[in-house]
Amino acid sequence: MTAYGIVQKGYVQVPDSLLKKTKELQSFFEASYNYVKTMKSKPTTRKKA
Repeated sequence: MTAYGIVQKGYVQVPDSLLKKTKELQSFFEASYNYVKTMKSKPTTRKKA
């Protein structure tokens, strides 16, 4: 995916033809969810109240 001329890492575009095949997409969603669960949270820069 490209935004403002920069390729966004970690983003994908799902073709319309694949969106209709939910059974086929399920394994991709499970894999991506499991990947995201392994990521560490990004530290915040906001000051605590």
